[in-house]
Amino acid sequence: MSELEGSSGKEFKGRKRIDSISGYRFKPKDEELILDYLMRKVHGLTLPMDDIHYVDLYSCDPDNLTANFPKVGDDEWYFFTPRDRKYHNGSRPSRSTPTGYWKATGVAVDIFNTRDLDIVNPIGKKRTLVYYVGAPNDKNAKTSWTMQEYTLIGERRTRLGPNDMRAES
Repeated sequence: MSELEGSSGKEFKGRKRIDSISGYRFKPKDEELILDYLMRKVHGLTLPMDDIHYVDLYSCDPDNLTANFPKVGDDEWYFFTPRDRKYHNGSRPSRSTPTGYWKATGVAVDIFNTRDLDIVNPIGKKRTLVYYVGAPNDKNAKTSWTMQEYTLIGERRTRLGPNDMRAES
């Protein structure tokens, strides 16, 4: 799951969108994004709210995404996106877009389940990505776009179709 998404204030599948509930702000903690949204999405379960869109983030540039999806909260968008591999048999993710790429910065931070104290291992990871215009090997320009990428730990499966989520560790 990547943090960069929005909604429009209408009912969706019988549930209200977040921005249509007076006084409510969508500001989930890392643990909530992993447990209540990403894990439930990957397992095909109902989500608490339907304000996180499914979009292939790597098929378009950040400016296009933000133009097509209203923000949730203060300059934030939230998306579910498939994460494909750079090489068929490799583990490195492909983060290229039509005119640039997302580059990981720093180390991934472990996310823990504080609801169940019997679980001592991390349930997910959070990594910061920065968007660059141009090809990785060219002289490129760093932009002001940043993204938080959330991934599950310990779950692997093959994507069944273009709208299916792939869980990777």
